[in-house]
Amino acid sequence: MAQANELIKKYLKNKPNSHFVDLVDVIYKPGTTRPDSSLFKSDYLHLNARGYDKWQSVLRPMVK
Repeated sequence: MAQANELIKKYLKNKPNSHFVDLVDVIYKPGTTRPDSSLFKSDYLHLNARGYDKWQSVLRPMVK
């Protein structure tokens, strides 16, 4: 996932009207680089409401 994000970030760097938003850190357990399981549904793949609230806290200031 980290490698894919780096490739996407590099790709978007020179694209007009594009910006990479890193949402990974917001779903990590504080002080770690491991996902916080409390932010995911039981399949540990999809975010639950709390996880999407975390994403929203990052994205909301960027939406005009």
